[in-house]
Amino acid sequence: PGPSPEVIFSTPTQDDTGIATDVMVRIQFSRDMDGATFEGNVDVVYSGAQSPGEDDAVEFAVEYRPRNRVLTVTLTEPLRQYATLTVTLGDGILAADGAAVVPYALRFSTGGS
Repeated sequence: PGPSPEVIFSTPTQDDTGIATDVMVRIQFSRDMDGATFEGNVDVVYSGAQSPGEDDAVEFAVEYRPRNRVLTVTLTEPLRQYATLTVTLGDGILAADGAAVVPYALRFSTGGS
């Protein structure tokens, strides 16, 4: 395999704040990826202090677009206002030639709408 693929761009950007609660997350890679390896290897959770009993998991769907090497993470419900989220890419994500992705976690915070 070639060099490990890396994230070269994301929207929102790392540590971005005031993000809309209906955001669609996009992550672009440096190399062609094996789209089948995203399933089960992407996680989205609320981070930081939460109220007791609040669920930290976020429901989402992923779609890899090979033409522009972009992973789209679509959230199934609006996010909580003024919350911090982390999108994590697990080490089971592979490039088209089998090289494992460089570990990555995108953290951002929502605003009031």
